[in-house]
Amino acid sequence: QAGCFVARTLSWKGAEFESLRLPLSPHQVQIYDQSVTLWNLVKTEIKSALARPDMNGTPKTMWSQYWSAYQRFTKELAICAKVQEVVKDAKKQLESGRSVVIGLQTTGESSTQASLGELQSKLLAAGRKPLPEMEDVPLPGLLSTAAAIMTGFIRKHYPVAPLPQELLPVPSVPRDGFSTDLERNTHRATVDYNEQIRRRGPPTPMPELLAVRERLLRAVENIPLPPAPLDDLIDRLGGVEDVAEMTGRSCRILRRPSSTGGSRFGFVRRVSVPKENRKGLSLPVSEEEADRLNIVEKKKFMDGRKRVAIISDAASTGISLHAAPNSGASDRRRVHYTIELPWAADKAIQQLGRTHRSGQVSAPVYKMVVTELGGERRFAAAVAKRMAGLGALTKGDRRAASGSDLSEFDIDSRFGRRALRRFYDCAAVDPPVPPSKTSHDIVDSYIGSLGAANPHSMKAGNPDDR
Repeated sequence: QAGCFVARTLSWKGAEFESLRLPLSPHQVQIYDQSVTLWNLVKTEIKSALARPDMNGTPKTMWSQYWSAYQRFTKELAICAKVQEVVKDAKKQLESGRSVVIGLQTTGESSTQASLGELQSKLLAAGRKPLPEMEDVPLPGLLSTAAAIMTGFIRKHYPVAPLPQELLPVPSVPRDGFSTDLERNTHRATVDYNEQIRRRGPPTPMPELLAVRERLLRAVENIPLPPAPLDDLIDRLGGVEDVAEMTGRSCRILRRPSSTGGSRFGFVRRVSVPKENRKGLSLPVSEEEADRLNIVEKKKFMDGRKRVAIISDAASTGISLHAAPNSGASDRRRVHYTIELPWAADKAIQQLGRTHRSGQVSAPVYKMVVTELGGERRFAAAVAKRMAGLGALTKGDRRAASGSDLSEFDIDSRFGRRALRRFYDCAAVDPPVPPSKTSHDIVDSYIGSLGAANPHSMKAGNPDDR
């Protein structure tokens, strides 16, 4: 019939969906607690520095930068906490004859380059002239992107000097010239004032604040923060000989054979650059060359020469990693781990679709990996709700977007709201006594006793919603 069309969606029949909830080890809990303590100390020191009488105000974006860096740090720490268990489970899948795909969203390249830039500064301060190529500098181990995030914030945003005086807005010169002497004199005075401020230069840093900043930077070094998850995954799963990396980054840290025997870590450029452009770290990367490298890596994975693939957001479109017929690895079922969720639901579904294509020999196994951290659970709940909503909008079915019911991750439900109300009611009594986690009868009687003791605290309505 004219004017009608059919929208086809690939069925998720045969695909399996699992969720891996990983408890934190005592060592990981200790690192997390030390990190939170240090972030709180940084906030306290910033407030103390800004409260000094010789400081003239707070930078406009100070606290937004603080909380942004804090969020990125904790998210990176949560990803790092999954690496050991994901590698352990992935090796079991490889032993059973399957191929593994690990999905990330970010690569941490900017943090890696920041760490390498700081290393170059230390070499320069130590008198290493000329600076050696970064490929020739041995590294003690994999670099920590989490440490780079915290160090970068402290070094860039901790106030060590008063704010520079702001320049006054200079009024534009009318096309026909100034109509009065007052306008002309005001324009000239503004230009002269701004020129005087420019001649003064930036304010002089205060020695005592510089000492505090160095103390905070040393405190970061004393925390055994985990290495970058992408480099760590590649190293644990056999190196670049066994792992196909499909990302958009231009450099990485790899284990390389040492001239004295054994191995050492070193900086390696993933995308080649001309010799004359190899100085420095912030290099323009040809997207075409990166795409060609990803295609080569994809072919090795599909042919079975590499049994592990790691993809980022840059490789979440246009690449097929399914068990395609007539490919070298068609007999290996794909196991797809998602260890970092994006904010956008469509991006999450787009990445899942790399291993689930039409004409595949076998449907994949999806494993969503989440730690027990409450912050990540809240984040996973938000993404799961968006994914379910996307399915409801496009297909009229909440499970159509991803092929599975993601309600187990959704804490923004009537049960979650009921639990939150009970938590608030229990916290309101003095002293607060938590209700039992094992008996609904005890909880209901406890909440009922609260309502009898303080009727104003309990709203009328459905008892299940109290």
